[in-house]
Amino acid sequence: MSLFKVLSFVSIIPLIFSSTVYERECGLTYNEVVPDPHIIGGKPSIIGDWPWIVSIHGYGRQICTGSIIAPRFVLTAAHCYMKKKDEEEYYSIHAGSNYANEGQVVKVKQVTTFDDYISDHDKIPNDIAIMELDTPLQFHENVTKICLPKKFKETPNDQVSIAGFGSTSHDGETDNFILREAMINFRDFNYCKEAAIKWNYTSKNYICAGARNKGTGLGDSGGPLMYKRNNKNDPYSKMRWFEVGVVAGGGYRSFEKESQYKSGWSHTLFARVSAYCNWIANVTNEEATCF
Repeated sequence: MSLFKVLSFVSIIPLIFSSTVYERECGLTYNEVVPDPHIIGGKPSIIGDWPWIVSIHGYGRQICTGSIIAPRFVLTAAHCYMKKKDEEEYYSIHAGSNYANEGQVVKVKQVTTFDDYISDHDKIPNDIAIMELDTPLQFHENVTKICLPKKFKETPNDQVSIAGFGSTSHDGETDNFILREAMINFRDFNYCKEAAIKWNYTSKNYICAGARNKGTGLGDSGGPLMYKRNNKNDPYSKMRWFEVGVVAGGGYRSFEKESQYKSGWSHTLFARVSAYCNWIANVTNEEATCF
């Protein structure tokens, strides 16, 4: 074997090793993330803050946010996909950048919504979907996957993070092409009761979270509700980010009583990821699993 061949082989070992490590690990970032008071009411993120978050594009424009759960799979909201024949060819995702129109661009091969999701905007009890990508994402420090919790019980008032490419205005008129992040709080489900009844959501499958003058906007749908913790099943006891919820249909203003809206309170409902673990494993052929 020539010296050139030996050096070439040695030079690709770090690339193979690092890619494998990034694919095996989940919920780890290489930045110290301190979200600040917009998605509506937050701040622009720095590249690498949330390496699993992707911008979802449909028909040539940014429409939703999603999260990488495996090299070939993205978790998002079902209402981001309208279930038209062969519509997948018009969808793509952008990964690895905090700008919606940059980063790795991969086409969507197939979209699977939960079995009894009904997209008539009158009854959407399971607003969650998985996008299978045409080709696997290339993982590195700015493109990784988030962890999924097998069990999770929120504590009201505990802080939790949100991030997305959605609008920064209440009316949805202000486009945002930069990933923004904010910290909100878990809230008692009663704060979301009015919207939950409207959309046929229950506390079994949904989480309520919110804060003053901060919340999700149009385009944030499908994005993650993120909670940092270690896991007793994790042999390395690392603090990892878990996606405990997915931004569900509705949005910032439609989930508010007028009195709450005037006082600056925002409450959003999130599909509870732990309620869908078996479905996620089945759809991804166990490439993505909860733990």
